[in-house]
Amino acid sequence: MNNLAQNIRAVLTELTAGYEAAVWTTLIQLYLDNAPQLILQLQQANAQQNLQQILITAHSLKSSSATLGICNMSEFCKTIEQLSPNLAKINQHIQTINVEYDKTVVVLKTFLDH
Repeated sequence: MNNLAQNIRAVLTELTAGYEAAVWTTLIQLYLDNAPQLILQLQQANAQQNLQQILITAHSLKSSSATLGICNMSEFCKTIEQLSPNLAKINQHIQTINVEYDKTVVVLKTFLDH
């Protein structure tokens, strides 16, 4: 099991201690439903060079990712916040977030399948 899967399993186990396994499914599904919208908002704000919206959206994605133990995604978003106002460097990190999200989806869907 890779680090991402281990982090997610550890966080979900802690978050859902004493609850039914269905809670895992709900939390994962919420993330899978909401993260693509946040990433799209991040890309749109970046295309419009709307720094305020970039920071708000990155913060939301950072928090929801951290809640599930998706550390790399959370760290990329944190870096975006710290790079403000350098839009060129922020753009690079937004591209990295797309790649990281694809990896995250694979791991999360594995949890849903079991």
